[in-house]
Amino acid sequence: MLLALFQAVLGLVGELDSGVGEPGVGGQRAAGQPLRVHCVVVIAHPQRQAVGGAAQLRRLLGRQVTRRVGQFDPITGQPRRLGAEPDVCGGLAEEVRARSAGLPSERRLVRGLFSGGTLCYESLVVLADVLGDVYSNTPLVADLAVPAPTHAHTCLDLGEEEYTQGRPHPMIDPAARIDLLRKQGADPEVAAIVLDVVLGYGAHADPAAELAPVCARITANGGPCVVVYVLGTDRDPQGLQQQRRAFADAGCLVTATAARASLAAAAIARRDPALAEKTL
Repeated sequence: MLLALFQAVLGLVGELDSGVGEPGVGGQRAAGQPLRVHCVVVIAHPQRQAVGGAAQLRRLLGRQVTRRVGQFDPITGQPRRLGAEPDVCGGLAEEVRARSAGLPSERRLVRGLFSGGTLCYESLVVLADVLGDVYSNTPLVADLAVPAPTHAHTCLDLGEEEYTQGRPHPMIDPAARIDLLRKQGADPEVAAIVLDVVLGYGAHADPAAELAPVCARITANGGPCVVVYVLGTDRDPQGLQQQRRAFADAGCLVTATAARASLAAAAIARRDPALAEKTL
């Protein structure tokens, strides 16, 4: 019954390669050695009633993954002691409370400017659950397609064709997103802007060097709060911690997960700090 709500439930499983002891695709594993699940992707059917079911299934799968395969370090593949789930909130509600305090009352809208389509989709699902209608160029339902009406929340996937014709993808060249970031930062009704920053080979060599100064000018001039999620690892050439630190130093609210970035933005817009730590 629950599975019928979804287009796909996909578990990506990597086996241990007996030759090198590292994750591989199609490698051999010793008898009795457990499989390692690297990620579980839940894709909800684009109907509002599926959102709650998606969250329920995600929690169920998350518990199973933690219980069965959480004893392996995701980087080294070595056994580790099974512990509690990581704290991805870490005082987020207090951060939201502090940043909301100085916002003018007319700032009530959320804007998402995404370079990653999957992260945009996740934000749409999370925000729809707490804010209601969110308009997009990749909407959850057809009647929420842009152009959006006035006083509406929006999330844009800037990797779509209408933004990449004749120019590089925003993961490579942030210029198009910077233009929109400045525009949204000047909108007196916007409370929070959500940005994803994707690291890795093929992405911009230092996205924070381009985006963080613009964010700093927006927040310094009494503009909306900029909430940033950096997707990457310390093994990426840009360096995860260096990128996170640069955005934090620019006055951005940097979250541990993409979902928390969306919830933090919604919490700022609604002046409801507890919403940032809402159970997913």
